[in-house]
Amino acid sequence: MRRLLAVALLCCAPVLAQNNALRGQWKARLEFAKDGDTTEMVFQFLAAADGGIEGTFRIPQLGIEDVPVTAISLEGSQVRMQLRSLQTEFQGTLGADGSEITGKLTRGGQNIPMRLALVKRAVESRAETKAAPKEVVDWFRRGAVPLLTAEPSHGFDDMRPVREIVGKARIVALGEATHGTREFFQLKHRLLEFLVTEMGFTVFALEANWPESLALNDYVLTGKGDPVELLAGLHFWTCNSQEVLDMVRWMRRYNADAAHTNKVKFFGFDMQFTEVAASNVAAFLRRVDPDAAGRTGLKPAEVVANLDRNHERYAAITSDGEWRVARQNAVVVRQAAEMAGSAARDRFMADNVKWILDQEPAGTKIVLWAHNGHVHTGPNAGEPVPMGSHLRRMYGDELVTLGFAFNRGSFRASVVGGRRLDDFTMRPAAPDSLDGVLASTGLPLFLVDLRKAPQSGPVAAWLAQDQRSRQVGSIYSDDWERTYRRLHVTQSFDLLLFVERTSAARPVVR
Repeated sequence: MRRLLAVALLCCAPVLAQNNALRGQWKARLEFAKDGDTTEMVFQFLAAADGGIEGTFRIPQLGIEDVPVTAISLEGSQVRMQLRSLQTEFQGTLGADGSEITGKLTRGGQNIPMRLALVKRAVESRAETKAAPKEVVDWFRRGAVPLLTAEPSHGFDDMRPVREIVGKARIVALGEATHGTREFFQLKHRLLEFLVTEMGFTVFALEANWPESLALNDYVLTGKGDPVELLAGLHFWTCNSQEVLDMVRWMRRYNADAAHTNKVKFFGFDMQFTEVAASNVAAFLRRVDPDAAGRTGLKPAEVVANLDRNHERYAAITSDGEWRVARQNAVVVRQAAEMAGSAARDRFMADNVKWILDQEPAGTKIVLWAHNGHVHTGPNAGEPVPMGSHLRRMYGDELVTLGFAFNRGSFRASVVGGRRLDDFTMRPAAPDSLDGVLASTGLPLFLVDLRKAPQSGPVAAWLAQDQRSRQVGSIYSDDWERTYRRLHVTQSFDLLLFVERTSAARPVVR
């Protein structure tokens, strides 16, 4: 329900009101009786250029920033905010002392109680924000490692600095600012080629379900199965693209070459779907303990505990490797049952990455693929702890995180209110945002090592502040173009990869 609400609120466009009585910052805390979840939203109502009011809101838990509010009106004590494109609105009553608004949010015939509490009257106007100092742009330009192309299989002459940048790291986590950008996917494919062929990385894992990924791993190792069907079987449209399919097929070609004795493997590390995992556990128990398999109604945690108690007996019947795989399937079912929001999901994804590495020989190197919001390591106030932070605690400097940014262009996303996919296009980023600053370098495609940033002076001061950056999730609307999230750049990523102009990822073609 919380995510549905976030989706509902993100489709907005600014319309001016006639009264300044709402000017200030307000907080609303919504509670949902169905799942016991809560969401906090912060509204800011500012003076518009014509003397009216314009409003924005943010949802710290989801990293959503500066989303415009539609029609704001105050008639007497009655407040109304409309979100016309989603047929959603808030209606409430302003208290006598002007410190709270009590009312309801209505969408699709469902009414959700909502109370806005005044936090402060003075709110900084967006017009007062300042562009980054020239020294910051100059530093990014000087530190940039220009890349000649995003397309894979075009040689590595321009990527040689990556060897020194990655160094002795065992884990390279590749982010993405959207889930549907062709150039991001191609660059990750190209980086995987380099890391596998030049630096000895042998495991690849992405933000998709682990049990279903085992069949794709069989394909890249043996050629068994249809990669188109197997990729679609991961459940996530975000990785079901022609660019990802091209990468999977490259992995198969690499492994098929007898000269490559160290084969590259393919795994997922997510846990949102349980049908395959539960079926795998049941099949294992039927082989080793029919009585346990016949007991229905067991909680997922009890199934894991049963596997642990009978480790030696079950492994003797099958093998220790089969027991470990069965146990991990049971863990995935347990994780899905326990998952309560993105905070638990990120922790579980980090645990699954560790489990994958623990099954491999000591020193094995892995490439991860997920959204920027999962791979980053920064402590962003009010947000869940991301997967990258958990991995940083586990592996320290053995982890290198790479965030992706772009200035303008198209990408693929799910349409608000439905499952249909569409292509969306963004105009150039705000000049004072991280994306706009990177665009100001004039370089179309480059990588920069943030760890080499100055420790003092204007560049250090700018990087020490939270900066706005556009981060698009799986669901999007053109009305969200002004949406940004704030992040501490150098605490979030070790490296940044910038693309000036992007295009949408392509649907799979057989």
